[in-house]
Amino acid sequence: MASNSRIQQHLSNLIPSSNTTTLDQEMDEFKKEQTNAMLKSLNSNESPIKEKHLRTLLIGSFRLKNSESFWVTLRDVVPLHGNELVVWKIPILTHRLFFDGHPNYTKSSISQKKWLIDLGNTWRHIGTGYGTLIHNYCELLTKKIDLHTGHSNIIPSGNFMVKNDSQALGNDFYIYEVCVDLFDYQDKLLNFINSVLETFDALKSNSVSSSAQCRLSPLITCINESHKIMEISTSFLAKVYKKLPPDSLEGHVLRYNEIYNGLKAFYDRCSTLTYFLGLVNVPQMPKNPPSFISSYNSKEEEQITNGEDKQLALIDHPNQIKQEELKLFVILEELDRQSSRCHTLECALKEKEEENSFLKAEITRSEETITNQKSDFITSFEKYRNKQEEEKELIKKQFSESAKIDNKVEESNSKLMKLKEMYQKLRKEHIELLRNNAELQKSMSKNQDMSKQDVEKMRSKIYDFLRDSSLRKIISDNFEEEDDITSPLEECFKSFKDKLEETDSELENYRDKNTILEKELLDKNSINANISLENTRLISHRDNLEVAIQKLTGEREALKELSDELMISRDSMKVQLDSNNDFVNRFKDKLLCIVERPEWSVQNCVDEIQHSKVSLEGDSEIARLLSLLFVLLSASKGSKNSRLYDKVAELIRSFLLQEFDSEKMINFLQDLDFIEDESDDQLSVEDLDSMFSKEISEMEKSIAA
Repeated sequence: MASNSRIQQHLSNLIPSSNTTTLDQEMDEFKKEQTNAMLKSLNSNESPIKEKHLRTLLIGSFRLKNSESFWVTLRDVVPLHGNELVVWKIPILTHRLFFDGHPNYTKSSISQKKWLIDLGNTWRHIGTGYGTLIHNYCELLTKKIDLHTGHSNIIPSGNFMVKNDSQALGNDFYIYEVCVDLFDYQDKLLNFINSVLETFDALKSNSVSSSAQCRLSPLITCINESHKIMEISTSFLAKVYKKLPPDSLEGHVLRYNEIYNGLKAFYDRCSTLTYFLGLVNVPQMPKNPPSFISSYNSKEEEQITNGEDKQLALIDHPNQIKQEELKLFVILEELDRQSSRCHTLECALKEKEEENSFLKAEITRSEETITNQKSDFITSFEKYRNKQEEEKELIKKQFSESAKIDNKVEESNSKLMKLKEMYQKLRKEHIELLRNNAELQKSMSKNQDMSKQDVEKMRSKIYDFLRDSSLRKIISDNFEEEDDITSPLEECFKSFKDKLEETDSELENYRDKNTILEKELLDKNSINANISLENTRLISHRDNLEVAIQKLTGEREALKELSDELMISRDSMKVQLDSNNDFVNRFKDKLLCIVERPEWSVQNCVDEIQHSKVSLEGDSEIARLLSLLFVLLSASKGSKNSRLYDKVAELIRSFLLQEFDSEKMINFLQDLDFIEDESDDQLSVEDLDSMFSKEISEMEKSIAA
């Protein structure tokens, strides 16, 4: 990802701006073309570099006349880490540019020696793949840079074209040193060639495959360069052989023969590989290397002094080869090289002509597209203007509609404020109803307490009646007190019922208004979606009001339940008061009957009591039993039956002290079996009256105690 961003940034920097001149634009286009050719050459595919990309870079080297742009692009754009195929193609491309590029290309690359050494050392420790080959190739390139920069006066260019420097060529010792450096470079070159062939043999692959071609592609430049160096070293060694004694040149001759044999074996091997047949002319070298033997006779010295020292002395041990034949051999080799170069130039020229025709066709096609685009632009511009006019009219309509919507929003806000006021009013009334409810509950609790107190008062009044014999007055007083209790309850219930009806009517009105408000809100939502936020706010208020309505309805139901309970309690109080009145009336009637009927005996009382034991719940039965007990008490006292008297007195005392229950009555009835013998006793009215008065006085004393 980082390498792609660097490539895009570099290409964007090469795009010309609108303010640049034509020359600058052409230069930018040229640099962009060079960068694209370099990126396509240094791809990650295991295949050789295509010749068309190499030709583009070679032509660019002659236009730029130096290698600075090449090294800048190589460092900034090409991803150098992580892919050995890309790194392997870097020295291949560099070697080809050094040999076939501009003569200054090698000399201007002296500052990149350290970078090449670091690149080779980085990959030398990788034993598999291309690591060792990359290291050997980088060492070869640094040796080539040193060779051309050290002997720039004779071989300044990378293609080993000899410069005609008479002073340098006339110095025999300098030529001697040049031969040594050439032999050293040849050794490096042969070492690299052997390492490539060893890896190729180890893979046992066919030279036609793309992987084998990727590995063998640098040998094309090595073939051309080694043959050229062999020509120069042969001529230089022959020149030195004429000036120096043969004994001092034995080491040179031995190294020359080793290099010659190594190159001959290399050329023989390349001639058998299919990959090199159509790409390079593999030289055919003689079986034996030439022998450099100088004759020191006078004729030969005169020939040397007359300028014949330029000829080569290629002499076999059996037969001496003439210098003219060696010169002819060199000329033929040079012609072959020039013919191959002319062939490549002709191919490049044909490609350029094809590119020119293609560019002309592209220009005509682009002109047609430009005219079509102009017409399309005019039509689209007219459509755009019409669309703008329509949008302006639509905006005006929207402004007018928005004003209407604002008015409706204001109306809805005013209605909402009214609803809020109505809600506050309902809330206050609800609070008042709650307060009234609390007061009613307090009054009801007070009334219940009063009813309990009234029962106690009635009991005490019964005692007063028995004491004072004024029953009519007590009954009238009880009726007056009952009216005093029930009248405020009826008034309170009536007022509470009226308020409930008012709240029901107000709730109905509020529901009608709420339905109207919902319809208005739905209409506003259909008019425009721009007031949706306000509508949602109103809906939330409506929900709050509905919650309040639900609370009010719940409280109203609670009030209704409370009113029902009040009605029930009022009815129960009325029933209780009626039962009390009945109790008093019955008790009064029973006593009067007992007083008016003196023929009742003890047995009659017992029969009546036993007949009444079935139901002891009603107030009438209790009054009847109480009256019978009083009669039985008087009868038992007159009949001299102390046990019966004690039982009856105990039962009456428990009733007056509110300790009476049905169990005591049943136990009492079980003890009445012994009364049958005394059932004939008769009581007179005077006796009964006296007994009542005495009994009441005694009971009062016992109660007081």
